[in-house]
Amino acid sequence: MLRARGAGDAVAGYDLDEALQKTLVRTLEPVVGSDHVRASVHVEYDLSSSENTEEIYDPKVTALVTQQKSEDNSGGGGPSGIPGTASNLPGSSAASKAVVAAAGETQSSRSESETYAVSKSVRHTTQPPGRLKRIAAAVLIDDATEVAEKNGAAVTSRRHRTAEEMKQIEQLAGAAIGFDAQRGDMLAVQNLSFQELPGENLAPPTRLESARRLLLEWSGLLRYAAILLLFLIVYFLILRPLKQQILIALRELPERAARAPKELGPVAAAGNVEIELPPGSEQARRATALKRQLTDKIKSEPAAASRLVQSWIREDSKP
Repeated sequence: MLRARGAGDAVAGYDLDEALQKTLVRTLEPVVGSDHVRASVHVEYDLSSSENTEEIYDPKVTALVTQQKSEDNSGGGGPSGIPGTASNLPGSSAASKAVVAAAGETQSSRSESETYAVSKSVRHTTQPPGRLKRIAAAVLIDDATEVAEKNGAAVTSRRHRTAEEMKQIEQLAGAAIGFDAQRGDMLAVQNLSFQELPGENLAPPTRLESARRLLLEWSGLLRYAAILLLFLIVYFLILRPLKQQILIALRELPERAARAPKELGPVAAAGNVEIELPPGSEQARRATALKRQLTDKIKSEPAAASRLVQSWIREDSKP
């Protein structure tokens, strides 16, 4: 038995209505097609409670309750007659006549009593509140759609469903919601033509809207492209010239170190080698700028500068 979760529980009733409605739609959609069925279900509950006691008698069925039997015997015993010797002798005729007379006087009685009762059954029923009283459901089915080929093109046509199709749909709907005619349930299934809403004629987008839509679609790719372009600009304008200047200075460093002892004398021999360039020359300006750039780079990123110099030295040492 379907029951609500509590007496007067509107939320439970709404949940059951919605659940049965979804069940109807899911059951019929594979048959009539998606968006071609509409259903509405209302569940009515009995919020009253009752108790009922029934005693049922069946006169056609009887049962033996009690049974009593009795038997009683009464009468004379031994030979009787005129007292005396002759009557007491076994072979005498008087004694025989007395025995016959005594046997004729014995009495017996028998009685029997039985009690019968009609079959009886007692039933006690308690009905709690919130019982399912009735289900009312309405189902709308759209026309059937058929696709036929005409002159090499697909043509779509609509038709009303046949009585056999509607009967099968009604049987499926009744089974889906647990239809019970004895309970007073109602189920209405009708075939009606659904109205098709006309399509809206949208105006073509302007150039600004098209550009904005394209920008939104390609925003992620454009962001990565901008980062790559910025890196290339920094590399070609700053890192690449700096790399070439460092490589030139490193190539000239062994020659300058070899000439330094001859030009500086004892100072170079002591290990304090310091190369001096003519002031105002192009090489002096380049060396000063290179020294300043290298100092700033090493102070800000010492680990990266060390790896960069090592990679340049390995590249330069390759044949």
